[in-house]
Amino acid sequence: MRKFNVKPLSLAALVTFIALSPLSVSNAAVEQTVDAVQARQEAFQSIEKLSKSANSTLRENNVDWSSLQQTSQQLTAHGETLMASFDKGTEGGKAKADVWKKPEKFERLMLEMNEGYQELLQASLEQNSSAAKSGLDKANGTCKACHRSYRSRW
Repeated sequence: MRKFNVKPLSLAALVTFIALSPLSVSNAAVEQTVDAVQARQEAFQSIEKLSKSANSTLRENNVDWSSLQQTSQQLTAHGETLMASFDKGTEGGKAKADVWKKPEKFERLMLEMNEGYQELLQASLEQNSSAAKSGLDKANGTCKACHRSYRSRW
């Protein structure tokens, strides 16, 4: 009688498939986390550059309101992106674990930052230099407090 290795091979294939299936799910979760971390790091980098640009624009004698409006809109959009980028399960990057363990202060600072960018945008639409500076200062003022509490140096 001839023996075929079909059943052991099929069983081995099934066992391998079952064993590797959680890795597929796990890899998808890891990729999603990496995407979230990368998105927020890019948003923070853009915010830093755009804030400097807005500050420079506001120091000019003749403010380029069109440019400031565009910058303000980008800052507002990045702020909104960040509000949605710190969901549970997206731990990592330069953010400390307290962002997720004790989110109250972090969320308040993020909200204040976004309010500042909204004020900057509104002031740029109204071409109000002092209100624009105030909004930008409000947003930028949250950076140091947030970094001190929630940004890992390593």
